[in-house]
Amino acid sequence: MSDAVVGREYCQFDTFNVSCSTDGEVLLVDSAYYGRLSLGHCVTRDYGFVGCFVDVLNVVAGRCSGRRECVLPVPQLRQLVRQPCPDDLTTYLDAEYRCVPGRKTCRYHSFMCIK
Repeated sequence: MSDAVVGREYCQFDTFNVSCSTDGEVLLVDSAYYGRLSLGHCVTRDYGFVGCFVDVLNVVAGRCSGRRECVLPVPQLRQLVRQPCPDDLTTYLDAEYRCVPGRKTCRYHSFMCIK
C-alpha cells in the first residue's frame, strides 16, 4: 500500500487526473488550493499578485476522495469557486493526495466516509 502523499501543481489548462494503482485503495485528498500560491512550475513571474488563493479542498475532495480514480479539469474550478486573483492572471491548482486502504464510499450530508 502506498499511503505516500503526492503533491503537485496543475496549471491553468491541465487536468487533475489521479488514480490509485493498487487494488483495495482509494484516493484521499489532503489539501487543495486554487490561485497563485507562489512562483514555480505554473507561475513564473510575479506581477504583484502571488499569494492570492482560495482553499478548494471541499470541492476537490468532494469529487475525488473515496474514489479509485478522479479526473477534474482545472478550468472547471473557475466556475465552481470565487476567483481569488484578478481575472486576467493565470491561476492553478496545487493539490496533495494519497492512496489509502478502502473498498466502498458512502455520503452522509456531503461528508464522505470510507469503509
